[in-house]
Order: sequence, then C-alpha cells, then structure tokens
Amino acid sequence: MGLILPQKVKIKWNGTSKQHYIDLGYVYTKHGELFEVDVNHLSKGSCVIVKVKCDYCENIVNMEWKQYLSLRGNTYCCPECLKHKKKIRDENGNLIFIEIPYRNKKWLYNEYIVKDREAKDIADECGINLRTLREWISTFELNNKYQEKTRELSKDILEDLYFKQHKTSEEIGKIYRLSGNTIINVIRSYGFNIPSRSELMSTYLYEKGGIDKARETQSTMENRIKSSCRQRGIAFEDFNGFAVTEQHMARNNTYYKEWKTKFSNVIIILVNVVVGVVEI
Repeated sequence: MGLILPQKVKIKWNGTSKQHYIDLGYVYTKHGELFEVDVNHLSKGSCVIVKVKCDYCENIVNMEWKQYLSLRGNTYCCPECLKHKKKIRDENGNLIFIEIPYRNKKWLYNEYIVKDREAKDIADECGINLRTLREWISTFELNNKYQEKTRELSKDILEDLYFKQHKTSEEIGKIYRLSGNTIINVIRSYGFNIPSRSELMSTYLYEKGGIDKARETQSTMENRIKSSCRQRGIAFEDFNGFAVTEQHMARNNTYYKEWKTKFSNVIIILVNVVVGVVEI
C-alpha cells in the first residue's frame, strides 16, 4: 500500500523499544546511538518518518510510521489526489478511494468545454447542486468557457462567414455551438462594424429569399387571425371574426399590392408608348 520497499531508516536505541529490536536480531550497542533498521521492523508507535508513494500520481510523501499504519488500506492516496476522490471504509475497516468525476479536471474539461454541456446537466448527473459544480469549475479555471470555444473563430473565418457568405450570427453560432450574441461580440472584438438592422434586413430579404418566405407566412389564415387578435388586444381563442370585410383584406394582401404595383408600372409604360406614338 504505497510503502516504498526496500526501505531502511535510522533510529536511536532507547529503553522503550530496546527489547523489541533485540528480539528481531539487532545487536544492541549503547543507549542513544543510531542504528539502521528495515521499515517493516519498526514498532507500532514509532514516529520515525518513512517514504510512501501515492498509488495514483506516484508522488512520494513523508509521514510518520504510526500514521502510515493507521491508514489500513490496500492503496495510498496523497492529499493532492484526495481532492478528487471520496474516502470511505469497507466492511473490514480498510480505506477505499472512490473516483469523483467532477473533481477531475480532465473529465470536467471534456464535459463542460469540449462537449459543451450545461453546468446544471452535469451537476444533476453527478448528484450534486449547481453551486458545488461551479466551485470546481472555478477551481480548475474553466470559468471562461466561451473563450475556450471561440479560439478557433479567427478573424478571416468570421469575415468570410458573416460579411461574404452573409450568414447570420445565429447560423454561425449553430456551427460552433455558440449563441448569436457571442458571435456578435467576437466579431466586434476583431474591430468589425456590425451592419445596421435595415442593412441586415435588406440582405436577408433580397439576397437570401427571405421576402418570399415573409409573403408566404403573412398570407396564411392563422397568421392573419393572430395579427387581428394582436391589434384588437384579444386572445387567439377569443377570435370571433375579422373587423374588416374580406374585400378590404384582399386589397391589403401582400400579393395584391405587388400585383397592383406591377400593373401600374405596365400602365405607365403603355401610356408612354401611346404618347410617343401620338407625338410622332
């Protein structure tokens, strides 16, 4: 159990332990004189310092012999490794060290940073409260989770995705498992100017086909009812008919307005042609 063997230590002859060592075959010289003994021959109450190796990290620790005997286990865990383990005794009284995942930096880094799991989910899995887990996250200096995840987002990558491909911050966030706000903050940190809302709407509507989607969505009966309820301040379930006529709604339909604009343009062109013919 961690005790480094073979190992010899030097002790002094004294009246208390003299007979113990003589019985083991050591030759007595004189009181107070140093002599060398095997660690396994030390008396149970000896305070002599012995070297013990941790069975987990293999670091060597100095401790008193009687303290080592009191451990009563098949393995030895140093104080540093014990921070990540739970110490219990079995039915025979022997020490057992149980691994606690969230107290292991490598495990917690993989779950919290690499797999991007929520702290609450990890805490629930480990059967601890969220505050305890956050204390260990802080101990391992994993607080700045998003700094770790945004390192791969270079200036060139963001410039290509956001300004050339015109992907939204939410779309980029889904690729890198980040929120849209985080993407915006990273873009700003590189010194880029964020387009205004009107500029973004123009890109979305006319370059990415959003205007067709908006027209299709607005024209559905469900959305027309929702819009009416919102304007009248009533719940969707309380809707009892439109406040305007079907003819009025038809003339305010997106498709009708678009047709009307195109028709007007055609009329203007025809008039110009006619006027031109008359002048000739």
